[in-house]
Amino acid sequence: MKLCTVCWEDNCSHEDRFKVEIDENIAEIISILNKKGYRTMFCCGGHIYVENIRQGYVPNLYISFNKYNSVLSNIDFVKLGANWSWTKSNATLRYFMKEAKQYKGKIITQSDIEDMQVILNNQVNILKEYVKKLP
Repeated sequence: MKLCTVCWEDNCSHEDRFKVEIDENIAEIISILNKKGYRTMFCCGGHIYVENIRQGYVPNLYISFNKYNSVLSNIDFVKLGANWSWTKSNATLRYFMKEAKQYKGKIITQSDIEDMQVILNNQVNILKEYVKKLP
């Protein structure tokens, strides 16, 4: 999905040069954050790549902010849960799907993929509700 970096909407009259591709599952979150003044720089909605998981890489969702943004002090990311981390030095919020580690070196079924997608979607929803409550 493309979001406009001027108004943070997906359907607007601004030129295409102002639009950036955002993973659809976190586009609303990115829009809300930027509209509230929490300027984002990079993001990824998390992707479940079977071969990567088999090799031991866990899916992760992240949002990197402009680290010079003073409003970041308003955020207490600890409230999001244990698998979330905040790295102050590069102003990045990250969710690691540690549950996926159990699949390293194993055959991953469609049911396993669906289970991981449910976990990821739940974390996106937790983040979305948290972001909506930010000042």
